[in-house]
Amino acid sequence: MDEENSLDEALKGKIPPGDEILYERQVDAHTGAVTKTPYLIKRAAVITGEVIADARVRMDGEYGDPYISITFDKRGALLFARVTEANVKRRLAIVLDGNVYSAPVIQEKIEGGKAQITGRFSSEEARDLAIVLRAGSLPAPVNIQEQRTVGPSLGHDTIRMGIFASLIGGMLGVLFMTVYYRFSGLLANFASF
Repeated sequence: MDEENSLDEALKGKIPPGDEILYERQVDAHTGAVTKTPYLIKRAAVITGEVIADARVRMDGEYGDPYISITFDKRGALLFARVTEANVKRRLAIVLDGNVYSAPVIQEKIEGGKAQITGRFSSEEARDLAIVLRAGSLPAPVNIQEQRTVGPSLGHDTIRMGIFASLIGGMLGVLFMTVYYRFSGLLANFASF
């Protein structure tokens, strides 16, 4: 039995109603070892991705460390200010599909519709987190039902069909000119070659 299941089993019946335990999974770049950090999360989201207008990776000018810059829409700015004011020094988990991607600590009330998530991110981790934040604003979940790959033979087939269509069109044009204009059409066809 792995750690996740054993913790869930140990806390069964002790988790407050309306809460759940979700995990942040971190992979060590050097060893590939996976570390799971449990968080007690409210089931009902306080803020959803639909109020996020944009999330981008930026670089700190002083040290060159990456951070995530978030911009909220008008409604989101007001909601975020209210939530951050009520939860100073507490964590705000960023959750997508049941996985915690980050749980930064709120340092102070954040007003103005812009926020930053700082931490010990690699550039790739910061980029992934920004993508998760932007993905949260999608109105519906996206499920890949089918995936197709187009090979180089499609280009060859298209060129071959284009040449074939040009030859057929040219022959029909010569035939029309010859039938409709008779001798004059035949002369015009030979003159064009």
